[in-house]
Amino acid sequence: MLTEPVNVAAAAGLAVGLTPPLKALFVSGAPLGWAMNSCKTVGTACFPLMTLLLGCNLAQGTSSDRVDMPSVGVVTIVRLVVFPFVCLGVSRFCMVSRRGTVCRLLGANRLASVHCDTERPNTRHLPSPPPPMQAKGWLPDDPMIQFVILLEGCVPTAMTMGMAAPGPNTQKAVSAMLFWQYIFSGFTMAVFIAIFLDEVLS
Repeated sequence: MLTEPVNVAAAAGLAVGLTPPLKALFVSGAPLGWAMNSCKTVGTACFPLMTLLLGCNLAQGTSSDRVDMPSVGVVTIVRLVVFPFVCLGVSRFCMVSRRGTVCRLLGANRLASVHCDTERPNTRHLPSPPPPMQAKGWLPDDPMIQFVILLEGCVPTAMTMGMAAPGPNTQKAVSAMLFWQYIFSGFTMAVFIAIFLDEVLS
């Protein structure tokens, strides 16, 4: 599976992106900037082609000899019902940790203010600026970013899994699972979007 074209391309892109000298060769105006622009142009056809590939894999039905329907049901329930609650719990844990960090920083600032006022009673002490929540916390204090992170937990599996699966039989089995996830995701996402909006706006 590691030798699939999708995985090889992802590994190559990650290697170039994490290596500053190589990345500098592909930016706009660089010697290989034309190659990056060409790849972006070709990449715009990726999602329509993946949709066609998913449809071709499901042309012979929504079941596969490699996987039974109970397994498909368990995978669908875990991905669309269990995993969103896991993401919600992780998000709440990160928010609590962030608030605890901010409270500790605010307490330290108050102690520093009291200490400075004691040493210099005649000097007016200016209040220190609030600590940067984005730098000290695990999640930024932005409801939109928090909502997007939560939304990623309730969407179905990406269609690229059908391309990364090795062999036509495995691709058909993965596509069968994706089919049922996309069928039921319309109902589960509507529920979890309402829950997540209430979570980030409350």
